[in-house]
Amino acid sequence: MTDSASTPEDISDISAMTDKAELLAQLREVHVPDVSFWPAPGWWLLLVLFIVFIIALKLRKRQQVRYENEAWRREALVEMSRLQSRLPQTTDSERHDLVQQASALLRRVMMQSFGRKQVAALTANDWLSEVSTRSAVGMLDDSLQPLLTDVPYQTKPNDLSSEHNVGQYFLWLQQTIEGLPNVASTQGAKL
Repeated sequence: MTDSASTPEDISDISAMTDKAELLAQLREVHVPDVSFWPAPGWWLLLVLFIVFIIALKLRKRQQVRYENEAWRREALVEMSRLQSRLPQTTDSERHDLVQQASALLRRVMMQSFGRKQVAALTANDWLSEVSTRSAVGMLDDSLQPLLTDVPYQTKPNDLSSEHNVGQYFLWLQQTIEGLPNVASTQGAKL
C-alpha cells in the first residue's frame, strides 16, 4: 500500500497547517508589562495618611495624659477660689477656719506634687522653708508667715480682723499652687 497520491483529507490538513502558520506569523510577541517594585501612588497616599493618623493619635494621648496629670491643680484652684469667695463676709472665727482649710489644701497639694514622705512631717519653720523653696512666687511676707506656720495649728482663733492680710495670704497660696511642677508619676490622683 503505497500512498503516492494525496487524498482530499491530506490536502485540507496541509492547507489548515499553512493557515495556522500564517496566523501564527501574524501574532505579535507577548507584551510583558513593566513591573515595578514600588507601590502605586494610591498606596503611598494611604501609607502617609496612616502615619499621620498614628502621630495624631499619639499627640492626643499625650495631651490627655497631661490633662489628667493636671487634674489635682485644677481641683485645688477651684477649692482655693471657693475659699477666697467666702472671705469677705466672714468673722474672725470663720476666717480662722478658712485659713486652716487653705493650709490643709496647700499641704495636700504639696504632698501630691512632691510626695508624702517629703512633706507630711514638716511643721513650723521647716514647713515654711519647704513651701517657700518650692514656690515659684518666692518667700511669704514676714507679716503673713504666721498664717502658714501658726494659725492652722491653733484651736482658738487669733485676731484675724485684718482681712487684707488673709486676702494677700490666699493670693500667695493660689499663685504657689499655680506654679508648682506637674506630677508625672501619679496619674489621675485626687486631692
